[in-house]
Amino acid sequence: MISVPFKPETFSLEQRTWFDNWLKLAAAAKSKQSSADTFQPKVWRALKVWLLQNIFHGKCAYCEVDIEVSFVGDAEHYRPKGAVTELKNGKLTPVQQQNGTFHQGYYWLAYDWMNLVPSCQRCNAVHGKRTQFPVQGTRVFDETTGPDSETLNKIEQPYLLHPYDLAHDPKDHLVFSPDGWVVGRDQIGKESIELLDLNRKALVEFRRRWLSAQRGDFGRKIGNAVADVAIPDINAEIVQLLASFTSPDRIFSAATRDVLSAIMAQIPR
Repeated sequence: MISVPFKPETFSLEQRTWFDNWLKLAAAAKSKQSSADTFQPKVWRALKVWLLQNIFHGKCAYCEVDIEVSFVGDAEHYRPKGAVTELKNGKLTPVQQQNGTFHQGYYWLAYDWMNLVPSCQRCNAVHGKRTQFPVQGTRVFDETTGPDSETLNKIEQPYLLHPYDLAHDPKDHLVFSPDGWVVGRDQIGKESIELLDLNRKALVEFRRRWLSAQRGDFGRKIGNAVADVAIPDINAEIVQLLASFTSPDRIFSAATRDVLSAIMAQIPR
């Protein structure tokens, strides 16, 4: 996972026009929402496609694998829209209020762009997040207490990392190793890994093979740079190489950054 800045003021005219029109559709859909059961999925699905094409470079917001826009991938609600559960004794159990009633989900955020990110089906479902949303603060059950994502974040203090959250850059909570594994630097990182199943076997193996290939290619290009570039320019050339290998449009850019940065630290300056 990487930090993904979402700044409408930096959008192109075409992007801003589309996004402003979508905001109007979302507002209209919310105005017609009378309960947690009256959703218009086409609204958030449209945003998912747009986010993949314009913000997330076709990648899952969580594990950074490629998502085929027209086929695979979910419009993931960061805070679950219809129900909230927690894992107890290996089973998903509904979260309850003190009066015994179940959490109905953060349905009022169903069309909130801050609560919507594109996700692969493995991170969002199967053994991944599903309807879980662990918090370290006070759980909010109603719109009056937490009307928007910003207010909710302050009250609930989520464990799950969010690519838009400037206060919690994923690189400060997660670290990747050459064998494809990701380790949490703190409890937020550990909870996010567990919640999204980021060390699932197939994903770890995919990352390992990708990182092995990137290390080899990076090493060859550094060798070429040392041979071809004037000595005073070598450091700048290596930094530029690292930037190209860890560009946000590349899969596993966070894992590649960690592994290649470790290699750079061993290079004599």
